Amino acid sequence: MTSEVQASDFDSLDFFDVIESNPDVSQSLHDAAFLAQTSKRCDMFDVKQKPINLDNDQSNQNNHIYSTIKILVNSKQKGNSILRHIKSIPYEFNSQIIADYVTGEKTCMLFLSLRYHCLNYNYIPDRMRQVTSSSKFALHILLVLVDTVNAGPLISQLGKLCVQANYTLLLSWSPEEAANYIETYQSLSKKSADTLRPKFICGAKRAVECITSISGVNKTNGLSLITNFGSLSSIAAAKSSVIGLTHGIGDTKAKNIYSAFHQQFQKDTS
Repeated sequence: MTSEVQASDFDSLDFFDVIESNPDVSQSLHDAAFLAQTSKRCDMFDVKQKPINLDNDQSNQNNHIYSTIKILVNSKQKGNSILRHIKSIPYEFNSQIIADYVTGEKTCMLFLSLRYHCLNYNYIPDRMRQVTSSSKFALHILLVLVDTVNAGPLISQLGKLCVQANYTLLLSWSPEEAANYIETYQSLSKKSADTLRPKFICGAKRAVECITSISGVNKTNGLSLITNFGSLSSIAAAKSSVIGLTHGIGDTKAKNIYSAFHQQFQKDTS
């Protein structure tokens, strides 16, 4: 005898107990049910961002719980296996936060296992509305653990849901990767945008770095070439014999430099 499993049967069970006690739930049936139901829920999911009221007393009272040193973890996440992989940054459980994880003062995360999502597809839209309506975070993230086969349709629907709810979707394929995302957001929570941007080298230094990426060409050769020709475009337009006249550049290096500027990026396979 087999009994039909319905999402409503799991509403009263613990989030992680459902995952561990139902590993063999039919993927195809739940995928089909999810796609049918979530399509309707996505159309009904209407999250309107409310203006942040800096004078809101309740908001100001709750600001003190947000930590710039520790990751705040919702107490309901105590059974989550990804916590075992958060090692480089300390974390503490907190029953006051509504999101699953708080990484700094401006970012919060909801965690979702696709295996659980197949059992209860109403869970994450409801949680999104709950967090959005009661928190003042600038960035809302849905961290998804992809632990099912044929996850493409599920991810596609979650992507649509995140766009409508103004959430950022992060996908991880292991508990270690999910933990790394959480640690990274916490460690960068106080970093400025300038710190995160790549350092660009302008002018002659950047041109020399480009030239020295060619096999056999060192920094001295690069400086000599830029000094003689004035720019990368002039070097690219020069013939191999002319490039070879530069001090320290022999025939071999000249041919390598000429080839780097004129060879095809992709071989013609026709």
